[in-house]
Order: sequence, then structure tokens, then C-alpha cells
Amino acid sequence: IKEKDFIKNINLIGCLNYEEIANLMRKSDVFCLPSFLDPSPLSLVEAAFSQLPLIASKYCGNNKELVIHKKNGYLIDPMNYQTSINAINWIYENRLKLEDIGNLSRKIAEKNYEPEFVLKKLIYSMKSLNFID
Repeated sequence: IKEKDFIKNINLIGCLNYEEIANLMRKSDVFCLPSFLDPSPLSLVEAAFSQLPLIASKYCGNNKELVIHKKNGYLIDPMNYQTSINAINWIYENRLKLEDIGNLSRKIAEKNYEPEFVLKKLIYSMKSLNFID
């Protein structure tokens, strides 16, 4: 990052408390999670509820619940840098619609993480595993 003089545009944050995360999300235009493996990242859910457009790795476990490719975000393969370039280009091409794109992220998160919906999915999973009748 320093070698390429990206320091003005990229911040590697580290660990934050909840209030700091909320403040950072409010200041952000886009959320990017290029993980190689993350079964169910809370950060992607937080970003969606914060009304941000999402760039997420196809290896994030909950991307199917939160990202509709080229609608409220962009799915990337972190092992293929071209997909990250494509995602950045898509964000740039849609820069005047980022608020609408972020609003869609929020709607998707509300639908898929509504407590009643989550509870139904949990009960279904437990029944399918014969943990409950």
C-alpha cells in the first residue's frame, strides 16, 4: 500500500469496538470483504444493515443471503484479481446510484435476518438433523 502510494485511499483498520464500527460504516461509501475463507462473517451483515454497497468474496459463507451480484454489490474471487478490478469498475460506473444500491443491501438484510425468518430456518435445520421433532 505504501509502495504504490495508496495510503491516502486505503485504511487497514484492525480491531474496533461496536461504536467505532458504526461510525466507520456511516463514513464509508462501500464495504469490501475479500476473504479467502469466512463461514459467516458478521461484518458483511453489519455492512448490509448500514446500507452499504457490498463487495464480497464468493468464499464468504453468507454472501448468498446478502449479495445479489450487480444489484446491491459484487461477488469476487480473491484468487482472481481481475474480479476485484471488475468490482471496482462496477462501483465506479454506478457511483451516482450508491445510495440506492446501499438501500437495497439494507432491505435484503432485513428480509434475510428478520428474527422470525432466522428462527424458522433454525427450526428447519434442527428438524432435518433430527435434533427436534
